[in-house]
Amino acid sequence: MVTIFLDVIWLFNFLFDFILLLITRIFIKANTSMKRISFGAFIASLIVPLTILYPHSFIATFLGKLIYSIIIVFSSFSVKSITSFFHTLFSFYFISFVIGGGLFGLHYLLHRPILLHANGMVTFQKAYGDPISWLFIFVSFPLIGYFTKRRLDKYTVEKVKFEYLYPVWITINGKQKRTLGYLDSGNQLIDPITKYPVIVCDEPFLKNWFTKEEWSYLASFAQTFQAETLPNNFKYQIHLIPYRGVTGTNELLLAIKPNEIIVEKAEQHMNYKNVFVGIQFSQLSQDGRFHCLLHPKLFQH
Repeated sequence: MVTIFLDVIWLFNFLFDFILLLITRIFIKANTSMKRISFGAFIASLIVPLTILYPHSFIATFLGKLIYSIIIVFSSFSVKSITSFFHTLFSFYFISFVIGGGLFGLHYLLHRPILLHANGMVTFQKAYGDPISWLFIFVSFPLIGYFTKRRLDKYTVEKVKFEYLYPVWITINGKQKRTLGYLDSGNQLIDPITKYPVIVCDEPFLKNWFTKEEWSYLASFAQTFQAETLPNNFKYQIHLIPYRGVTGTNELLLAIKPNEIIVEKAEQHMNYKNVFVGIQFSQLSQDGRFHCLLHPKLFQH
């Protein structure tokens, strides 16, 4: 004989649903109050007594659960259109599946004893249940929720970055190399004399045109600005572009005049000759995904 403490399971389910709805609100950036989230969590938690008292009712079917989830979304969020409603509904399911899968995956990894019921997750055994499994759920669930939010935020940022990446071909001294460039809307660097826009490329990419000795000379010139340290093959291609740094001080950026720059956008190749390539003596992206910061002026034509 198994004793079910309905109030404990109900409270646990309410907290579970509250955190799921809260993460969903953060994920879709919904403007809804905590009172409404709490009300939606209360509506969602009602499925516990309904399922236990009426295990074979309509609400236990697939269609019943779908209708019940729609009621939960309507109770928790403001619905302005059909599109926004389905976006919220699918986001709620996505968060539920991700966190639920993470919880079960972590449980499987740690081999914690959790009992499964046909209508949901139940962890009761001997009065208030197995204390280790209850402690595991209450501790791991917020951690998995936090980890899920962090990963979703990072995914959003990476998705935005990916949308602003463009293939770039740069030709210097007749040698052409391809890489990916990131459209940096904050890059407003222009040569004050020629009015040419300046893109910035990093060290791993620009080393394709220099030997180790030449790059060492170029790095020394960036520190001393003594012309004799410049590589002979590039003396007449190196330019100094004045700019204002983030600290407000006036600084000089080493730049090189390429033969040609090609940027691919929407399967179209845009060719530029009046552009400077600024030299960054480090890597621009940590994962090495892109090696150039493109100027917005390149996309105005």
